Amino acid sequence: MANRIGLWKAMQNFGCSEHFIHMARQLHDGMMARVTGNGAVSEDFAATNGTKQGCLLVPILFALVPFAMMMDAYRD
Repeated sequence: MANRIGLWKAMQNFGCSEHFIHMARQLHDGMMARVTGNGAVSEDFAATNGTKQGCLLVPILFALVPFAMMMDAYRD
């Protein structure tokens, strides 16, 4: 599961514009989910971690995070 705060920080560290980061956040903030099992559907709940399934930004975001972690490790 992705920590969204880490994703936004990685985007900042790599020089993404605040406007672009804001747009990415808008796609994921306030996300709601439901669970389906045995024919029953749960009530809506806030999905505060992770990214939307099928989001085209996800491969780019997940490529940034390990790279940012490696840069932090070598900086120390």
